[in-house]
Amino acid sequence: MKKLIILALAATMFAACGKKAVEDGFAWNKATVYFVLVDRFCNGDSTTDLGVDVVWLTDPYEQVHGWVPGSGWVVNDFPHYGYHGYYPLDYTQMDKNFGTIEEYRALIDELHAQGIRVMEGANINDIGYPTYLDALQQGFATVPGIDTETAAVEHRRDINYGAWLEAMYDQPDWYTTEWLRRPAETDDPYQMTLYGLPDYLTEKTEPVRLPAFLHRKWQREGNDNDAWTWPAMKALRKDTTLAPDDYVIRYIAAWVEEFGIDGFRCDVVGYVHPWRWKQLHDACNEALNRWRAKHPEQAASKWTDEVMFTGDYDDAYITHLPEYEANGFNSMVNMMFPKDGDLTGV
Repeated sequence: MKKLIILALAATMFAACGKKAVEDGFAWNKATVYFVLVDRFCNGDSTTDLGVDVVWLTDPYEQVHGWVPGSGWVVNDFPHYGYHGYYPLDYTQMDKNFGTIEEYRALIDELHAQGIRVMEGANINDIGYPTYLDALQQGFATVPGIDTETAAVEHRRDINYGAWLEAMYDQPDWYTTEWLRRPAETDDPYQMTLYGLPDYLTEKTEPVRLPAFLHRKWQREGNDNDAWTWPAMKALRKDTTLAPDDYVIRYIAAWVEEFGIDGFRCDVVGYVHPWRWKQLHDACNEALNRWRAKHPEQAASKWTDEVMFTGDYDDAYITHLPEYEANGFNSMVNMMFPKDGDLTGV
């Protein structure tokens, strides 16, 4: 399956609220979950069995290209990339580092055939940071001193990325403040821009048009990228009366309907309005039911468990969070295990 292969491995387990076992004996609250970053993992021994119940894959959506800095927005320290799947550029096609749509389908079908559920990531809080390379390739902004792709991928310390990022919010071809909230000094998790990310106006319900650069991107690519998308998704590449998060939720649900995704690890849960998570949860369950109805020949079509929602919530520990349970979550990842990193206190 060529490059449809997976990166660094980290096994993880989490407890879920009371979910009944389904016909195949599976139960989310007893599942062992194997987390893999898709991009460069290679199985060294194909004769072995993972012995897990769920494989959690990083988000398959096309990621930003090129690098973004770390905490030092001015000096551009710690250049890093979107290999983790949480810097989306285009939700409507697969990142080419994953392989093709058909290879991805074959992987998920094979996992399902072995009784293994499949999770992905779900990020409805933000897009990926803009990069110099994407700005150049997609034409949504200029970068002083950079006019070639070679220059755009070099780690440049002579350009103030922070100032450039701030100016991006005024670029009419990018996402604009019709989509995104401007960075502001606030402790309100629903109003802040987490880590300086371009955060969606998740509470917005008024319609917006898709960014101009995406329309140009899709027109320019034409049918050349058909191996990394599918007709039903391409049909969603048009302006509607949707608000920003409505578009994103529709795109994520389309992946569920195409592949039968069984669950999601939701990103930065506490920074998105809970009703938006409920909207995503309901849309994904409806999509999964449609997938099951369309694929009666597959054993996974007989499964009756709902889409599993887990996610990271600051300082979750083992606290019960009824507001999030009511809005579709079955569990929260304990990001502080072991407690504050202190193994001696476990």
